[in-house]
Amino acid sequence: MPDIPEGLAAAPGATEAQPGLQLVQFAGPVHGRWLTDLDAAGLKPLQYYAHNAYLVWGSLGDLHALQRRQQSGAAPFLRWSGRFQPAYKLNPQL
Repeated sequence: MPDIPEGLAAAPGATEAQPGLQLVQFAGPVHGRWLTDLDAAGLKPLQYYAHNAYLVWGSLGDLHALQRRQQSGAAPFLRWSGRFQPAYKLNPQL
């Protein structure tokens, strides 16, 4: 997780069940079955971002459950995942 200034971080206190924007980065070029697995986990892919990442809509609980299944699997496809922070919306050139 990158360092995020206090005023640009997501508000704390979201529950595990509360849906919101999450960011998921895959281990390599995205395979269709990986997107199917996201959908089956309750995470709806919304938009692709460069380097093998997707903005998804879903709860932190669904994301954490997918992470746990990935850690116990033989071929995990998630490289990184976490809450989409307001700071990510800023143009880095500003």
